[in-house]
Amino acid sequence: MQNYDDRDKALISESILRWLKEIYKDEWSDELSALTARISTRLTTGAERVNPNLEKWDQGTCVLISYADSVTEEGLSPIVSLGRFCDTYLHGVVSTIHILPFFPSSGDDGFAVSDHERVDASLGAWADVTSLSKKYRVMADLVLNHGAQSSPLFQQFLNDEEPGNGFFLTVNEDFDVSRVIRPRGHPLLLTVTTKSAERVVWCTFSEDQVDYDFTNPAVLEY
Repeated sequence: MQNYDDRDKALISESILRWLKEIYKDEWSDELSALTARISTRLTTGAERVNPNLEKWDQGTCVLISYADSVTEEGLSPIVSLGRFCDTYLHGVVSTIHILPFFPSSGDDGFAVSDHERVDASLGAWADVTSLSKKYRVMADLVLNHGAQSSPLFQQFLNDEEPGNGFFLTVNEDFDVSRVIRPRGHPLLLTVTTKSAERVVWCTFSEDQVDYDFTNPAVLEY
């Protein structure tokens, strides 16, 4: 395994800072250098250096998109079963497996994620994902736009506790959403009662999926 050297780390930090400045402009200028250093350290410490000669995607690349439990086999976790299915029927055809959300979730077919750090025990474990990645490129559907109301971060939001208190998108109750068009039947805004006050949160996909507020750089870092 080849780790990142000092030159690699410097290039990564330079790239991160450039994008952070593009995203946040001058609003958080005093904090961006420190934020860059923390993100760069998390990305490179103990990590294997990405091989620049790794085969790129092209018109011949075949990607399988699947829920983690689309294939099941008695006695095996669904993620392991999915891998065995690909080994048996799709070997040499599929090179990449895109697994739809496999985290603990409260609904929406896994998209109302309550914990981004664990694999849903009914689907498997991180070891299963790692094993699958040794044979295929694995793309994980991370669902970074929102979190479930049952998530620890949103519970912190409700209790005015950090870091969750500043993690979710809020607006004034009279915010005009008349020009927002989306294929959902529920109201876009939801009023919730926190420890200190009633607050209006933005829910693009469902009332159980509250949007994160990426204008706060701490959300990006988290």
